[in-house]
Amino acid sequence: MIKMVLSKMALPHLLLLFALLGTTGVSADLAKNFTTTALADDTQPTACQTPACLALAAQLTRHMNLSADPCEDFNAFACGNYATSSLYDPGTVTWSEYTDEPSAMHSGVESIRSQMDRRVFELLYARQRVKSSDPDVNLMYDLARDLFSSCSIWVRRRGKLFKDPNSGLEASKDFFDGLLAHLFDDINRRESNASFETALAKMVRLGVWQLIEVGSAFSSPYFNPGGSSRATERNGSKVRLTVNLYRYSEDVSFNDYLKFFLTVPSASVLSFQSAQIFSSILDELKANFTLDEDVPEEEIKHRWANCSVAEEILENGGMDVTVSHLDGLSKCASPKDPFSWSSFFYGVLDGSVSPETPIQIRAGRMSVLAYAGNVIDTVTYFKTRTFIVDSQYSPHFSFLVLNWLLSFAKYLPADLRVKWLSQHRASSDVMELNEDPISSCMQLTKVMLGPVVERMYQQAYHSEYFDDVRSLVELVQNATIENVLKQEWITQNAKDSIVDKVLAMRQEIGFNAVPADQLKEFYASTIRSLRVSNNSKTFGATVALSLCAHAGRLNNLLSRGGDNSASFFRLFSGLIVNAFSRTTSNQIIFPMGILAPFLYHRSYPDHFNLGGIGVVIGHEIGHGFDKLGHRLNKQGARGHFWDNVTEAGYVERMRCVSERYSGYEFLPGIPHNSKLTLSNDISDLMGIQSAFAAMQMRRRLNGDRTSLRLPNLPVSLTPDRLFFVQAAQAYCTKAEPEVLLRKFRTSRHSPPHIRIRGMMENSLDFARVFQCRPNQPMNPSKKCVFW
Repeated sequence: MIKMVLSKMALPHLLLLFALLGTTGVSADLAKNFTTTALADDTQPTACQTPACLALAAQLTRHMNLSADPCEDFNAFACGNYATSSLYDPGTVTWSEYTDEPSAMHSGVESIRSQMDRRVFELLYARQRVKSSDPDVNLMYDLARDLFSSCSIWVRRRGKLFKDPNSGLEASKDFFDGLLAHLFDDINRRESNASFETALAKMVRLGVWQLIEVGSAFSSPYFNPGGSSRATERNGSKVRLTVNLYRYSEDVSFNDYLKFFLTVPSASVLSFQSAQIFSSILDELKANFTLDEDVPEEEIKHRWANCSVAEEILENGGMDVTVSHLDGLSKCASPKDPFSWSSFFYGVLDGSVSPETPIQIRAGRMSVLAYAGNVIDTVTYFKTRTFIVDSQYSPHFSFLVLNWLLSFAKYLPADLRVKWLSQHRASSDVMELNEDPISSCMQLTKVMLGPVVERMYQQAYHSEYFDDVRSLVELVQNATIENVLKQEWITQNAKDSIVDKVLAMRQEIGFNAVPADQLKEFYASTIRSLRVSNNSKTFGATVALSLCAHAGRLNNLLSRGGDNSASFFRLFSGLIVNAFSRTTSNQIIFPMGILAPFLYHRSYPDHFNLGGIGVVIGHEIGHGFDKLGHRLNKQGARGHFWDNVTEAGYVERMRCVSERYSGYEFLPGIPHNSKLTLSNDISDLMGIQSAFAAMQMRRRLNGDRTSLRLPNLPVSLTPDRLFFVQAAQAYCTKAEPEVLLRKFRTSRHSPPHIRIRGMMENSLDFARVFQCRPNQPMNPSKKCVFW
């Protein structure tokens, strides 16, 4: 058995597992074979009797139509009763943006997603469902539940306009009151005589849209599961610094917003009386600080004349700066009262920061030094103004607070919310809450406190840490290699390259829960706040705490200086019912959400796990050799690493797939556009071949669970036949024709009924297993096969 090289990394290639019910084609002889054969003896020790197996057996028989001929229409055979046995779920109805019509669809994957949502709801609603033996971890569990609960109550209050027209206004006032109270309490708690740097750091640390933003140099903050790509290794320790001067429209008026904020009790310490002052501050900022990317070099040199730090940056060709460089530039810009970047980053990153910590100035085509000047001029402008006047925060600092508050514009009263979002650029970091308090607040909790919810979920439902799935991935990889080595159209050199690439594939499986000590380390500042007994549990206060925790994940990782031992603290959620392939880094990713019944369970016989999650694994491996992937080497670099003979054979087979799928009908009279779905169609065909070969390999090696059966199934449904039934039932779907058309007409995946037909028609094993006659619909004479 070939030993796999296991590693980790990230970024997505979406896999949608859908399917459509088929029409019924009946062959009397074959139908009789399936319906009259005696049932298996359930008393035999080879029958799996676990609750998961019993549930799967019931699902299989409920969805199948045993009177259909599998060789005529396998979709009708495997999914023929799905439409009548599955009801639309009104909770999953979506609305078309263009026609205002509802869209309902029911599929196998939607049932997995629905089950996961029910589980997450129970974890957040029932406080005794999951507890930790560590009291600090329990504090984070309770914060997740408090956020969900307070959010649900708040959304419900905001929506009671038909009973109380003021309910939305009062809900918004309470939210911003809790938000501001937490902000000011934390500023004062950090320092008895808080500095401007400390106060600004507190707002920046919350991670929403700021005049000054601190983030990661990672290319994407939303998808970085492993943290081990070359880009991450190179930039993982860098803090990205950005200034936003053009957030507001040209005709911005602060009057209406200030009138509202003046009614918020905690805003009494702010100078919110004069909208004209705020407009003047904004005008000054826009007039004095340019983001022109064509600043002449001579102008830059003149601006920083006699500043040794600037000269050092210029001499090094505009290198990324460090905290020490920024402190030096600030002293040059304002010798009497410089902005202390060391103090600022200490507050943002919640700990000491090395003067040599690299800072990536996000400058676009603008020179680093020119952009650094904009950043320093902006903070110096506020730093040199009065901070506190007569026990109130000054107008200039109040402007920064207002700028921060308007990041939460989606939580303003309805009239102000509509006005702001229609006129100004809104924050992309603060999630909008829809009218459904349960679904929207569950999503908010998963976004803000993802690692906490994932730890709760895994503790309750996945205590096995996915070792069994890892062995399945290795098995499918080995089967893929075995299939490749059998192919005569592939030259030996090309086989070696393909095998090397499969062996080098990095894996991310399940995303094991963050260990308690590491969870506590990364949420240390939040846990310290939670230990205060009188912490408010209003929605605004819990959002502020959760935002600190959400931003703190990244900030604490940055403060480690790129120490990849912290890469377990992922920014990518494991609670996603999907799988991904990142071809440019040769990685396959299987979140915890998709490792669930009916696709996978530890107690399932092998032919069900390999027909379910095994086909998904094979599909993601297949993306490494799809239309684009086959041109990338094992490092993800583009180049023609196959010889011309193998490339010609590949192109011939790719053309076969394109022509075969073009002959399928999307709906009666509507042809399928195979150009759009070609890469996923190729991956489907490779995936089912590899998964079936993996089942045969497992049987040859140890024959362990392949012989297990499920109860109450006809004995004629052999393990090999059930493999294909399981593979098809992953795609069973109930959908009206117009909904199917809207969903899949422009999708990169073929519609479900075509995916089932394409995989079975082109399988080398399907026709043999079901004893299909030559040239029956599911057994064409020519099959499109890669390996």
